[in-house]
Amino acid sequence: MKIENPIVFYPRRVLEALNSGFRWARLFLKFRPALKRVKADRTARAYTDLALSASSDEELNEMDLIQVFKGAIPRTHGAPAVAVKAQLRPALP
Repeated sequence: MKIENPIVFYPRRVLEALNSGFRWARLFLKFRPALKRVKADRTARAYTDLALSASSDEELNEMDLIQVFKGAIPRTHGAPAVAVKAQLRPALP
């Protein structure tokens, strides 16, 4: 690979950096109204939905994909040990 001329390389890198900064600033300005709305909302801390709710240990064990598919996971570092061959359940009921 040929070494690029510094007179060409550095101005091009400066333009790339400026372009990148401009694109980040434009993205920030695009999402700034949403950020202002969230910061101004006094009920934001009280907001909750299913994804934000705490799960019980029983629910975590039921939904744990590693436990469901542990028989199909190869013997790799960190894979759970399989005492008996696990029966795979379908992902959807």
